[in-house]
Amino acid sequence: MSVPTPEQSTHSQDSRDRRAGTRVELPRLLSVLAHEIRGPLSVLQGYIRLMQRQREEGHPEAAMLRAMLDATGRITTLSRQASDLSVWLDPRETPAIKPVSVLALLADVQTRVGSDRVRVAAHDETAADAWLLTANAGLLAAALGALAESLSRDMGNVPVQIRARIGAAVTITFDPDEPLAAGAPATVPATVAFDRGGMGLSLVLASYVLDAHNAQVTTGGSSMMEVQLQKERGPE
Repeated sequence: MSVPTPEQSTHSQDSRDRRAGTRVELPRLLSVLAHEIRGPLSVLQGYIRLMQRQREEGHPEAAMLRAMLDATGRITTLSRQASDLSVWLDPRETPAIKPVSVLALLADVQTRVGSDRVRVAAHDETAADAWLLTANAGLLAAALGALAESLSRDMGNVPVQIRARIGAAVTITFDPDEPLAAGAPATVPATVAFDRGGMGLSLVLASYVLDAHNAQVTTGGSSMMEVQLQKERGPE
């Protein structure tokens, strides 16, 4: 095997540098992709809604149009996730971070996912609401919601109960809120598969958001899943 000379190594590095100067970086690629998807998608959704208004409920095509609108809605969500992910991948961007109460965060998770899928456990609101996290509240809630949805799927679509446990850190626990169906797994994988399919980019984005918040995700302990976050402050 021949060893490149210093002159060849320098030339090779120069070539790589020139190629890097013409290459679109991944954050910008995701941002452009999200923008390009939204345009034609809005046209499709507009025409689908127009066709819906022209057909009475019960028309043979009504169910088909609802399915089409639901499918385009999922693409809209994918576009938004790609745009959000581009921010977290770009080192020049600084996502907005500010204090948020723990209970407000959990309530947002339930609102985003739906109370039929995620239910917030009862807390001593006087104590728990006083605890604050420093976070991008919207994206952190979306990340926790993605974990809850993933866990629900693993358990056979059973609703997930989330609860905050306050100690040296804030621990968000995830457990089934109803008895598991026969045949449903009583445990979850030892590690969360953030690259699993079927959930768009929600888990991929969650992996970056949780990492940026220095969160630790564990499974198989006293709860099905736990997410540990550093608290901002609380009552003395």
